Amino acid sequence: MNRRRSDAAAVNRDTFTFKKIVIDPDPLRKQDPTEHWVGCDNEHEGEYSAKTVTGGSDVVVTWLQFTIDGAPYQFRSFYQFHPEKSGDVEAAISAAVAITIEGVSPRVARR
Repeated sequence: MNRRRSDAAAVNRDTFTFKKIVIDPDPLRKQDPTEHWVGCDNEHEGEYSAKTVTGGSDVVVTWLQFTIDGAPYQFRSFYQFHPEKSGDVEAAISAAVAITIEGVSPRVARR
C-alpha cells in the first residue's frame, strides 16, 4: 500500500490545488491509470477520477492548451459544484474557467 501511495505521489507531483479547483499540468496522463475515469471515454479532455469528486457533485472540466513564445502549455482543471437552480451550471462554467486561468497564470509567468 505504501508503494502505491508513493507511486501516486510521484505521478501527481505537479498537480496542484488553487482555490476550489484541482489543476493538472499534464492533462493527457491519467492520475491513476488503473481506475475507470468518468466522461469522454478515452478522449481524455473531459475525463475525471470519480474517487476524487465529492459524492453528488457535478464537475466542470476545463482544458487549456496554448503556446507562448514557442513554449507549449497544457492544463486541465476539475471544478466541483452542486447545481440547485437555473443558471447554476452557467455560473459554474464561468467560475471554473476564470479560476483556472488565474491559477495557471503564475506558472506560465515564471517559466
